[in-house]
Amino acid sequence: MTGARAPPPRRALAGARPAGRERGDGHHRELKSQRVSMLLVEQNAEMALQLADRVYVIDHGTVVFEGTPKELRGNVQVTTTYLGVGG
Repeated sequence: MTGARAPPPRRALAGARPAGRERGDGHHRELKSQRVSMLLVEQNAEMALQLADRVYVIDHGTVVFEGTPKELRGNVQVTTTYLGVGG
């Protein structure tokens, strides 16, 4: 055993009231500050990009982008096609 621990799964925050989303966001930030690795599946791209060290965009099971949040923000094709921004 490596001493790894997994935090309990969190409920989806989509559709949550703003206060609920902020609590979830705060929980993720606390885990990040403790250097806990996470796999975050999130529809709120901006929140995810603020937390992530690495980003993957997946379309129908195929990874169409892999990189840093900065690289993703600079990729107009991916941000326009998959995140609905830019262009």
